[in-house]
Formats: sequence, structure tokens, C-alpha cells
Amino acid sequence: MRHYELQRQLQYKQSASQGTNPSNRFSRDDLKEAVVINQVDLKFIACLLPSDPIADDLGYGPGESPQVSSRTLVLVDQHAADERVRVEWLQREICLGYLQNDDGTGVERTILDPPVPILLTRHEKSILQRSGHIRDLLASWGMEFAPIKDTREEDNRFNDDSNYSQVMVTNIPEIVNHRVCIR
Repeated sequence: MRHYELQRQLQYKQSASQGTNPSNRFSRDDLKEAVVINQVDLKFIACLLPSDPIADDLGYGPGESPQVSSRTLVLVDQHAADERVRVEWLQREICLGYLQNDDGTGVERTILDPPVPILLTRHEKSILQRSGHIRDLLASWGMEFAPIKDTREEDNRFNDDSNYSQVMVTNIPEIVNHRVCIR
């Protein structure tokens, strides 16, 4: 009977702590301990993550309680993981650049000469045109724009029923310069 109860409790604890619940999350420390098994179908990386030993609470005395080590098989979407690493790196670089320029100028920027056109919705362009605060905030993060024409004075490239409008970007954060600009 004791063996059956131990088995049932171990299964319950495993399902409660690791189970098949898709919302299960792993910390960075968990991932540092991962052992890579192999690549699967050119899409996933199969890893084993160690789990905490599971101890039985069925009345064993100190030092007598059996412990069972378990591991969790995890399939990591390698493309999503790569994208996550790149985005976190980019965020860290931009934020550190912002913090390092404590003179209020924000991140280092690259001047685009000639300015580069981007499309915004007319609503976005209107907000950007009316709000000096938003332009100043974007400038502190390295994004600056040429003077914005009145949305009623759209250039001839877009017909009047278009929901988009062109804005000229004059500066971008230095950290994204090589990703955005083709020289």
C-alpha cells in the first residue's frame, strides 16, 4: 500500500509541478541547466531540464524519505528563441544607450541623408504632426522626422481615399542603422 501511495503522490507532484500544462514557464536559470539533445525537424531544439527532486511526505523519517529525480523534455522553437535573443539584445542596447546619455539627448543617432520615407496611417501622421511632446519623446529614443506637412496637403503619390501618408525620417538610433540603411 505504501508503494502505491508513494507512486500516486509522485505522479501528482510531477503533474502539478511540470505536467502537460502549456502555461508552464521556465526561468533563465532553468534554461542554463538544460542539456541539449538534438535538433528536431530543423525547427526545434530538444532539451532536458533537471527538475527538483520530489520527496515523499508519507511518514518516512528524516533521511529515510526516498527522492526521485526527474527531468523534463522540452522542445524549444529555435526560430522564436533566436528572435527573442535578438530583440532582447536590441532592447538592452537601446536602453543602455539612452541611460548612458544622461545629458537628456537620449540615444546616439545616425543622420539619414537623404531622409528616408516611411508610411504611417493618416491618424498616426496627424498625431505626430500635432504633438511636439511625442516628437520629443521619439527624438530622445533616436527617431526624428522632417517637418511634417499638413495631412490635408498630401503628396500626389497617394490618392485622397488612401488611409496612409508618407513621413520623412531624418534620424534613427545608431544601433539599428546597419539593419535599416542600405548603403
